[in-house]
Order: sequence, then structure tokens, then C-alpha cells
Amino acid sequence: MATHGFCRIEIFRCLQFCGTALALGIAVPAFAQNTGSNTGSPAAGSTDGTGLQDIIVTAQRREQRLQDVPVAVTAFSAEALEDAHITSTVGLSGVVPNLQVLTQPSSAALPIYALRGVVAGETQSQVDNGIGLYLDNVYLGRSAASLFDIADIERVEVLRGPQGTLFGRNTTGGAINFITRTPPGEFGVRQDISYGRFNELRTRTRIDLPEFGGFHASLTYMHKEYDGWVKNLSAGVVRDYTEATEGRFGRLKAPKTLGMQNTDAFFAAVHYENGPFTADYKFDYTNFTGTQTATQVFGFRGPDDIPGSNPIGDYVQFVFSQQPALGGTNVVSTRPLREIHDPNRGTDKLKVYGHSLTLNYQLSDGLSLKNILAYRRSKVYNNGNSFDGNFLYDPYGAPGSRFSILDALSHRFQRQISNETQVTYSGDAIDFVGGFFYFQERARDYNPVPFFMSFPPEDQPVVLRPGDMFSNYKARNTAYAVYAQGTFHATDRLGLTAGVRQTWDKRRELNFRPDLLNVDSRANFKKLTWQAIADYKVTPDVMVYGKVGTGYLAGGIYNAVKFNPETLISYEAGFKGDFFNRTLRLNAAVFMADYKDLQLSYYQNGRLVYENAGKARIKGFEAEATLVPARGLTMNASLGLVDFNFKRFVTMQTGAPIDLAGKVTRQNTPKTTFSTSVSYDTVPLSSGAYFSFMLQGDYRSRLIPALSIILPVADEGLRKAITSRSQWMVRARASMVDIPVGGGKVRVSLWGENLLNQRRVAQTSDISGVLTGAYNRPRTYGVEASIAF
Repeated sequence: MATHGFCRIEIFRCLQFCGTALALGIAVPAFAQNTGSNTGSPAAGSTDGTGLQDIIVTAQRREQRLQDVPVAVTAFSAEALEDAHITSTVGLSGVVPNLQVLTQPSSAALPIYALRGVVAGETQSQVDNGIGLYLDNVYLGRSAASLFDIADIERVEVLRGPQGTLFGRNTTGGAINFITRTPPGEFGVRQDISYGRFNELRTRTRIDLPEFGGFHASLTYMHKEYDGWVKNLSAGVVRDYTEATEGRFGRLKAPKTLGMQNTDAFFAAVHYENGPFTADYKFDYTNFTGTQTATQVFGFRGPDDIPGSNPIGDYVQFVFSQQPALGGTNVVSTRPLREIHDPNRGTDKLKVYGHSLTLNYQLSDGLSLKNILAYRRSKVYNNGNSFDGNFLYDPYGAPGSRFSILDALSHRFQRQISNETQVTYSGDAIDFVGGFFYFQERARDYNPVPFFMSFPPEDQPVVLRPGDMFSNYKARNTAYAVYAQGTFHATDRLGLTAGVRQTWDKRRELNFRPDLLNVDSRANFKKLTWQAIADYKVTPDVMVYGKVGTGYLAGGIYNAVKFNPETLISYEAGFKGDFFNRTLRLNAAVFMADYKDLQLSYYQNGRLVYENAGKARIKGFEAEATLVPARGLTMNASLGLVDFNFKRFVTMQTGAPIDLAGKVTRQNTPKTTFSTSVSYDTVPLSSGAYFSFMLQGDYRSRLIPALSIILPVADEGLRKAITSRSQWMVRARASMVDIPVGGGKVRVSLWGENLLNQRRVAQTSDISGVLTGAYNRPRTYGVEASIAF
């Protein structure tokens, strides 16, 4: 762990760094154009060669210039996402200071988010996530529902730090808000098509209809597919779970490649205007299929590890040792393999859709009333995985019996309804936002996880044992909240903000596990959270601010065992400034947070256990800069530093209480993230077409990419194997833009990602002493064309 002086030393270095960051943007391969204050569309901050334009965000639930918002927020426009070839939420990883987005080892449809040391990736419906995910200000109850491809996003806003007043559910880490495009009311058609390595095909068709009777409408369809990059040597193996799961799962067939995806997404929007009244209806639908990346065994815990941390490792080593005589394989490797055996991994599926209706009435020039009503529904099928990457035979079973160390299936169904009523007032002396929030979700989780399974021949059904039922329950979660936040403009330069939120959470779990059959568990939680901010305009273009606020993550129940809420109090100071006639923009923040009652999970005796094991202090620094030194030339740089220091980590994971503070590392949390980019648009030709070039680079220091915290590993080589080394991810794009064709304009581009072909561990798991992992996708490249009328 870092020493307590980490932040003092690193912040001093960063202040030195800020003066030269933009120069580094020229010297270092660039990544993440248009991060933070670096957004590139007229609606969200662009440059026309004469200086940086304003960026409009809704981070405080009303439209404001980014430079006037006294909180740490990063915004991306649709153009910025397109230029960086970011087509899904996973692509945001690394381009926001101190943000990581990964996928889980158990399913291709489940992401993990980590922001300022707070990790959100829980799949269980009884557990909330510390980072709030929103689509058009509608809270997404489950993280799986956020893994949509970006079909028609207007902008993305990432708020860093606890959200304890204005956003739908209280969170300890931050909020990510995806804001979709509102129909313009003019007829238009756009068609995009892209093809690249691994047969990556992406098409998008958008149709905007002309205004009629105050109504504007648009429809977008997107399709994306690509092959996996690791060959499955057990492709075609069939497991029949129909009888064992009462039809929830059928005959699952092992795919040809691992890491493949196939997605169809629809988006429809209708906007209505009538004087002071507006209404927005939006519908989104995503149908995703894919296979998780190839998981292989790195090694096994040994006698020098913490007692109790290796319950099955020795037995698995024995099983592996028998495979040469039985005809199986026993591959253990810490290098990325191009082919593995994965006979039990089927194709994961995700279907998610949602409706939202936003009504807004402008009561007067400064007073408005808004209501956001939404319904969402999702289904996630994780159709089997084995985690060992080998072709195994049962050393104790009938000759030829196929064997698995761990197989896992899950069917998760969730539906939610939410409603938020909001009053907003803006005046010369006071700005105010207040409202009421309601949320309810119902979920059904069915999750058998057989350990040491001996499979019958493929033409016979698989039989599950009573102990194989990992989780099987219905859950209902209900939340109510009232909130208010106001800003008093004490002078033309000084603003004082105070906000408060009272939240009530209700939890219910009805269990169907054989050992907990029909156990009905309930729990209630409530919390008052608040924040206070002071901001001061040093000049019209330079603002400094100080902020203190609290965050809260509701407690819950899992398998009839209750766990408590976690809380966080954060202190933040920062500044935002435009300099040199608005050709340089620099935003920075330093923060410290006290994190209590961390909700942590682990596996024990074949069961998943949640406990409030941790207490930590988080320190960090963030900076984002944009420089426009000449027409068409834009340079960006961003930096994130975080030091996560466990003060207490008392866990029962090894069977008896043990305090591992100072010995465990916070997962998915690199100490350093750095992005830099250079983009250049040439002077238009006589036809109006011009060339556009972009080079981007994203650096992060080492991290442990795991869903849950992994106990210390004694063997140095194995410890390095489960750690993802520091990396530079470089991407580039070269385009010819606005080529006139008929009555439309065409853009043709060449793009490349992971150009340095960095192969790093992308996922790590500790399965009771068996350490496994998977690697990221290799270098990809392709060509893209779009035409708009």
C-alpha cells in the first residue's frame, strides 16, 4: 500500500505536471480526445478555431456551463465518442480520470465499474452498486442493464464523488448519466457501416422525421458483431439442462470462439412542444449475445498462504495430475493462450428494454415543474462456464466421464418502475432544485453452481444435486426519497450551496434454496445525506470551489443474512478556468474520503457471503486540460491519482476473524490513470471536404482486475500473474469528412485500437485456492463509412 504521504507528494508533482501536460500531449501517443472539458460538439463544447466553446451539462439537474458547476464532472459529446470509436460503455474505461470499466469473468453481459476506489459490479439483486447508472436521468437498478451499445447517445456525463442529494439513488462513488438524442424535427437520414479485424461489423441507421403538429420523432437501429479471439477446442459439446432446471435452460452448445459478441439495438424518441409544455417519450431495446473471454488457470495457492484460503486447490492439482493417464489436459499457464478447452461455456444472452416519459412545464421564466416516469425490464442468461480452460475426465467416475471443477449458470430477471417529480427555480439570488423520488424493482434469480461435476454422455440430461443450488430467490427492493438543494448567490462572485436528501429503503427476499426453502427475510434502512459547497469566481473565467458531502449505499439481505449500509464522507477542493482568450481550459480537483462499513463478498463452503468488513481512507487528485493553439488543432490531457488505504479489513473469509488491513489491495483501482490526445482538422477543400486525424493514448498503472478482493498470495510469480501490469492503450483514426455525394455528405475513416497490441490480464478470480484469469482483446483495426442526408 502507498504511504500516507502519497497524496502530498503526488499532488505537488501533479501541479508541476499540469503546466506541461499539454506539451506531453504532443510528445506521447494520445488517447481520449474530448475528455471532461474537452468535448467536441456545438451542443456540448466544441471549437471553431477561435477558442473553446461552452459545454452544457446537467450535473446539478439543471442546464449549466461545465465551468460553472462546482463539482468534478467529465462530459463527452456524440462526436467525441465517435472520434474515439467508443461504441459501448466499456469504452469509457481509462478516458475519465480514475474510472475503470471491465467485464466480469462469469458472464459477457455483466460489467464492473470502478470510480475513485469505489467498485460497482454486483450481480445479485439484493445488493446495490456504489456507482449510479442512469439513462436520461432514469436510474438503472442492475448493472447488467447498462451494458448497452451506444445506439443514439447525445452525451455522457460522469460525476465523480458521492451523490447524496440530487441523483435517483444514493451512491458512494459517483454517477454515470447517458443522455440520448432528442429528435431535431427536420427530415434526415444517416447510415454508418464499419468493418474490422475479427470480422467486426457495425451498422447504424437513423431516420429523423419532420415536425408535424408539434411532434418530432426519430428511429435508430444498430447492429454489431465480432468473432472471439481465442479458439474453443471443445466447440460443439452439448450439455442438456432442460430437466434439471425445469426448462429455464435447455441444450447448451459450446461456441467456436471465446470473446464473441452479437448485438441488435433499437432506439425511438418522440418529442412534443406546445408553448411552455414539452413531453419526451423514449424507448430503447438491446438484444445481446456473446461468449465471455477465455478463462485459464494461472496456478494454485500453496502452504505459505493464509490458512483457510485454499480449501480446494490441492484437490484440483490432484485432478490435473491424473489427466495425462485419463486422456485429458492439465494446462496451467500465465501467458495468453490462443486456444483452450471450454466445453461447458454456452452463449450468454441479455435482453433489456425501457420506456420513459418526461413531462416538463415552464410555469414562469425561472420556475419549472418536471416529472420523469419510467419502466424497465431485463433478462440475463449466463449459459454455463467452467473457469479452468481444460478438457478433464473424472478420476473417480466411470471411464470417459467428463469432469468440471466449477460450472455456473444463472438466469436473472428484473423489472423496475420509477417516478421522480422535480421543481426547479432559477433567479438572480437563488437557484433551487427539489423533488420526490420513488423506485421499486422485482427480481428473480436462479443460479446453480455445481462444483466437481461429473457429466453424463452428451445424449443424456445433466442431473443437478441439491447442494449445487448457489442462489434461488425472489427479491423486491423499494426506495423513497425527498431532496432539496439550493444555491445562494451571496455576491456576483460567491455562491453558497447546500443540499439534503432523506432516503428510505425496504428489502425483501423470498428464498427457494433447499436449505432455506420459503424463508421470507425483510429489512429496512434509512439515511439522511447532505452536501455543502462554496464557489468563488476569481475572474469571470476562473472559479475555485470547496465541497463536502456524504454518500450512502443501502444495506440488504442475501440468503437470509442481513448486511448493513456503507457510508462515505468526501472532501473536495478544485478549480476550473479558461485562459489565454479561451484557448486553454484547465480543471482540477483534490479529494479525500473516509469510507466505512464497506460491503464485501466472498465464497465460503460453496456459498456467497456478504459482510461489512472494511474501513478505508481514499485520497486523490484529478486534472483535465484542453489546448487549442491554432485553428483545427486540439490537444487534451487528463490525469487521475488515487490512494486507497484500508484502515480495517476484518473478514471471516478464512473461517475465523482476521484483520488484513495493509495486506490486501483494492481491486480494479490503479493508482494512476493518464490520457492524452492530439487531433487535427485541415482547412476545407473547395468542395467543403476536409481531412481529420486523431491519435489517442491511455495509460493506467497496475491493478488487480477482480470482482471481489483477493486475499494475499504468497507465491511471487503467481501474485504477478493475477496482477494486470501497467499499460498504454493507443488508438488512432484518420478520416476524410464532408465529402459531397449527391445531396448528402460522406465520411470515410480508417481506425485502429490497442495499436501497441498490449496483452494484459483483464479478469482474475480466486476459486477457493485456484487462481484463474483472462486476457484482453488484441490489436484491432478497420474501415468505417457514413453518409448523412
